[in-house]
Amino acid sequence: MKRTIKHLMFVVCVAFVLSGAFTGVASATTWRVDDDLADYPDANFTKIQDAVDAASGGDTIIVYPGIYTENVDVNKRLAYGERRDNFYKEMYFK
Repeated sequence: MKRTIKHLMFVVCVAFVLSGAFTGVASATTWRVDDDLADYPDANFTKIQDAVDAASGGDTIIVYPGIYTENVDVNKRLAYGERRDNFYKEMYFK
């Protein structure tokens, strides 16, 4: 009886640890914005605000060259970067 209880407790503890290890594991997403889909036809969005709204911690938004006439509200932590060689801006969310 004692052995069965110890074995059961061990299995429960291992299951608890493993479930905690995989719960909440998030992968970063790269969102692409292109106003006219000319530079990147498979872009996720044509408006920067839509990408900001979709982004969460660890995500990257790549904004391709274009004319974006919009006011962008950012209510998240944001790190801003720029890649001049590839002609696009990157926004990193923390």
